[in-house]
Amino acid sequence: RPRRPHGELVRAAVVALILSAQIAVGQDQQADGLVVSKSQIVISSQVSAPITEMPVRNGQAFLAGEVLVRFDCAILEAQRDAQAERQIAAALNAASLERLNRSGAAGRTETLLAQSEAKVAAAEFRAITAQLKGCVITAPFKGRMVETFVSTFENVGETQELIEIVDDQNLEIELIVPSNWLQWLSAGTGFDFRVFETGDVRPAELTRIGAIVDPVSRTAKVFARFDDLPGGVLAGMTGTAMFPQN
Repeated sequence: RPRRPHGELVRAAVVALILSAQIAVGQDQQADGLVVSKSQIVISSQVSAPITEMPVRNGQAFLAGEVLVRFDCAILEAQRDAQAERQIAAALNAASLERLNRSGAAGRTETLLAQSEAKVAAAEFRAITAQLKGCVITAPFKGRMVETFVSTFENVGETQELIEIVDDQNLEIELIVPSNWLQWLSAGTGFDFRVFETGDVRPAELTRIGAIVDPVSRTAKVFARFDDLPGGVLAGMTGTAMFPQN
């Protein structure tokens, strides 16, 4: 069964809590928020092969370009080599028939079929070569391992979910605010954000406003960034935004 990224589950739970409770409006002008990563993804396998290496464990940090999963692709490499030979043979046959066709010793249809077979062989070689790129999965950004769904030496299939990773450097704040706050909220509006888990209070500012308003709850989603990223703050932490009184 497909797994939902951990961040999505946390976000759904927090948003449900926010929508079921009354957001504080009035003197304090406070709203609850959720710290989220701009990039939190589940990576699936592009090949069907056994895993030989998974050097990064749950919770560990990694650098962009670092190897996260490596597969044993010996069978796929052998298939590529065999297809390379088929490609050469098909190209030679097509070239030979083209010469014979020009001298009248081979039919045009036969020549065209040989050329088509050569193109198919070349395309199949490119497909296998492209698939081989999935034998090593490297980190697309600097971040941390959230969860691993498979183990070293396990034989996995194509599209099977392998790992979930998060960019822990590029964090933002999601807030659910009363829709009538949009009369005075805009990109650049500053506020203080108290992180519940750490107790830190840090300055932040709105970066953008969501595209729609929920007509039932009369709330809107807005997004913000920390002026400077607090140490120890992780995606999934919650807190309270405190806006200056208008």
